[in-house]
Amino acid sequence: MICQNLERAAQLISSFKRVSVDQASEQCRRFDLITYLDEIQHSLKPKLKQANPSITIQGPKQLILNSYPGSYYQIFTNLILNSLLHGFDNQPGGEITIEIKRHDERLQIDYRDNGAGVPVDWQTKLFEPFMTTKRNRGCSGLGMHIAYNLVSQLLQGHISCIPDSNGAHFHIDLPMTPTQTTVSGAT
Repeated sequence: MICQNLERAAQLISSFKRVSVDQASEQCRRFDLITYLDEIQHSLKPKLKQANPSITIQGPKQLILNSYPGSYYQIFTNLILNSLLHGFDNQPGGEITIEIKRHDERLQIDYRDNGAGVPVDWQTKLFEPFMTTKRNRGCSGLGMHIAYNLVSQLLQGHISCIPDSNGAHFHIDLPMTPTQTTVSGAT
């Protein structure tokens, strides 16, 4: 049992180190998105522990990108934490599905949860800075604004909130490789 716990701790530390380095530096590098999503889940384990949602990643077994892994970390962390806080209200259970498809030189990502969903009048508002329904619980309302800026500016793609009666649904459309000229001026 001690060996198992030590192994889990080592995996958590290793995942945390990789994603911390990626967060600290916005360097473009090659990485496997599918493996990286698993590392993101490992780094979020302490926050996922209370609600313990089921997270399913659907897509290819491997998807090598030449992009900005720190941005992917920030985007998926914000989406997952929003599902926990807003969709599931930190209650046990819940399901999150991340579906990834490659279409020509574009990446199509559908992120869904089966939580409370997004009110119709909030589907575009939620990308604005400081918009939150949980300010009284310490939320700043910047998570989805940051995700929007990373997707649209650094990664040169599009993110939208899709109306869904079964929970929250976000669609992200990205180029497989962002062009360097536009990205170099991004912060």
